[in-house]
Amino acid sequence: AAAPHYLESWGDVEIKTGQYSLTQPAIRPLFDTKQFQDALLAWTGSSASYSDYIKSTWNESILGGASYNKALHDGFFVNSSVVEEVAEEAPVDEATETTQTAFSGAAQALVASAKSKGLELSLYTKTGMGDGQQANNPWLQEFPDPISRVSWDNYLTVSKADAEALGLKNRHVADGGLNGS
Repeated sequence: AAAPHYLESWGDVEIKTGQYSLTQPAIRPLFDTKQFQDALLAWTGSSASYSDYIKSTWNESILGGASYNKALHDGFFVNSSVVEEVAEEAPVDEATETTQTAFSGAAQALVASAKSKGLELSLYTKTGMGDGQQANNPWLQEFPDPISRVSWDNYLTVSKADAEALGLKNRHVADGGLNGS
């Protein structure tokens, strides 16, 4: 009962009510594995593959006449009529006359408290390092960031327009590296 990796599998998910997403294989299935959903279809007597089953289910009950190929290309589909129904059923805050969905109160409070002036610092985990659990693996230390190509270092990136506005200069050194000022 070997199952393929999720990158070799088809799937779909409803992220929020009325907002659907498709997942498709990034690579061909390796070895002789069978997706669990394909096994379930076979056990129920269906000869369809799971990808065909998803396509027919989406065309019959989700898309409402929209193009499956466009939804597959985009990776998601928003059913406007379902989203509108949910918004109509959501409680209305009479003080502000706004519709609130689940968890929207916290999001609205966060947006209201944000005071943005000037620059904003955005921190993220490195692709190779992740959360640091494998930090003692030297290969991961030498794994370059796919965007900046920096390895073994921490850095700060600033757009050209912001650097010019702040008077920052980036001096190129002839040793093959970009050593910023």
